[in-house]
Amino acid sequence: MLTLRLVDARTFTDIADSQSFIAEINAMAHALISGWMGLFLIACSYRVLPQYWRTTLPARSWCAPILALQSVGVLLRVAGELAAAFSGEITPLIKAVLASAACAEITAIAAFTAQVMVMAHARSPESQARARLAVTGCWFFFAATVFDAWHAWNTAHASGPAELVLVVSTWQPALRNLQVHGAAIFLLLALALGLFPPVTGRPALSSRRGWWVVVLLTAGVIGEAGFFLIYRLSHNHTFAALMLLAWLMLLLGVGLVTSPWAWWRMWRGADHPTALLRIGCAWLIASIAMYLAMRWYNVQLGRQFSHAYFAAIGQAVALGFTVQVVMALIARLSPTSTWTRAAAIIFNTGLLVHVTALIGTDWNDRWYEVLGVSGVVEGAALAWWIVLSLPRTPRDLPTNS
Repeated sequence: MLTLRLVDARTFTDIADSQSFIAEINAMAHALISGWMGLFLIACSYRVLPQYWRTTLPARSWCAPILALQSVGVLLRVAGELAAAFSGEITPLIKAVLASAACAEITAIAAFTAQVMVMAHARSPESQARARLAVTGCWFFFAATVFDAWHAWNTAHASGPAELVLVVSTWQPALRNLQVHGAAIFLLLALALGLFPPVTGRPALSSRRGWWVVVLLTAGVIGEAGFFLIYRLSHNHTFAALMLLAWLMLLLGVGLVTSPWAWWRMWRGADHPTALLRIGCAWLIASIAMYLAMRWYNVQLGRQFSHAYFAAIGQAVALGFTVQVVMALIARLSPTSTWTRAAAIIFNTGLLVHVTALIGTDWNDRWYEVLGVSGVVEGAALAWWIVLSLPRTPRDLPTNS
């Protein structure tokens, strides 16, 4: 729907800075990150981590309240954002809804983080590297949830459209870094390490390499968020340049943890789940490379900032990496068919065209028509894949020593 709105407006700059569009974007992003990704990370952690850490899930009675709190929190937050978009103002009732959503989600993620911490303490010694990734990811998940609540409060109390755009442009990129590069990368890759064996003949993640991966990824996430905020608040371009160092650390850390899966082979010699994982890793690496090339791209375009290019990066990392690896883990845990593979191919084709079309709109307005078609195709393909995949009887967990 948001893509079709962009196609109708045929502009990114004007619509991206409008108050209603910002609220709709926030609703969409929250449904994707805290709804799709957040609930899946919790569910898959419950199913995978106890077995691979050779321990039991602590406080099992917390699982149902955590599901209820996170689900209600996401629904309330999305409803509050959409109500703000349609009404054009933040009423006291909407503020109360957003505050209730924040309390519910913070409580749920805090309880989930505590469960993972207890399991990690009791884990088997050979799973040390995966435990570091999972625990760090949980802390980023919790920090991002608190930050998100604070950011939602700030946007709700903005005095007008100009202040709202300033608040969003300053704080929201750092929030997305914590959510996607922090929680998603750490937790999704930790879960994938348990479910997907390496194909290059070496261990998926040795203890020493695992330590370097955690250090590089943590420094990269904190660096990109911190340097960006300092740059925005001080207007010192030195800190904007230092973000390149943070992205390089992210690229190196991701390369270390994903190389045993030979992600560059894509579909070659891989079953459906492994192919999805490889493509997701390729999208992640491509999105970080796009960050590194962003300054060069803006110079070539002759602008200080391109909303379209930044949106293309968001599509690559959110739908290319996050959604794709979630699909890979689901496919690993449930039977697949020829139709699910076909839906995944169509989804990736639509996504590739979507990212290309987003960048193309900076150079030619004709790309807006392509953008609209690709958005519909990838959305329909993903819905088709979910319908085909989720009702299946779950498999037993595969063995990956």
